[in-house]
Amino acid sequence: MKTVKLFLPLLLLPLLLLTLTGCLEVVQHVGAGPDDSLENYVRVTLQRSIFAFAEAFGGEAMSDDDFAREFGMTESEVLQDIPEGVSARFEQVITDYDYGFALRTTTARAFQTNEAPLIPFVRGNELLIPLPAGDEDGMDEAAFFLASAKYRIILDKSIWPVVRSAHVLGAGGEPAPIDVTEFRSVWLLEFPVILWLGGGESPLVVIRG
Repeated sequence: MKTVKLFLPLLLLPLLLLTLTGCLEVVQHVGAGPDDSLENYVRVTLQRSIFAFAEAFGGEAMSDDDFAREFGMTESEVLQDIPEGVSARFEQVITDYDYGFALRTTTARAFQTNEAPLIPFVRGNELLIPLPAGDEDGMDEAAFFLASAKYRIILDKSIWPVVRSAHVLGAGGEPAPIDVTEFRSVWLLEFPVILWLGGGESPLVVIRG
């Protein structure tokens, strides 16, 4: 699995570290699709304000294409690890406030591989979501500034009626607990983005039913 380039160049810029809190947002929804399939939607965005801040201190202005190349958000980079046979659609997210991408996938219940980042699959009583490989270098310093950035998963009860526990497995194999909140028709799972970005080669979300 490729080491993800998303966002990591930011961590090398001390001025931008001051503005990183809350600049990154990841939202994922997993629900039921046709013929007992899993429908998956992931949206990853960065706030444009941090780059406006950098420009104010003499940084270069960035076009939308620059954003995509710099942070690994081009369609080819996002889709390169999607296995054949998986229905996937890439969408650029470009607003006055945010820049990023959205990925939509549909997979059969029998689909199982931990080599497809961001695509959930079922194994026994577990729903697993492999995350793109992170990078432990520089994460200790960045952890303070990324502490409030959250990865949120919205899980339909129609496909996963019970959540007994949830955690992220990262570098070293130690499970980090995920906060779980129950609503009438969905589960909301939240964990700090730093658990992904500092999670080594194969970070994995594990949801037990």
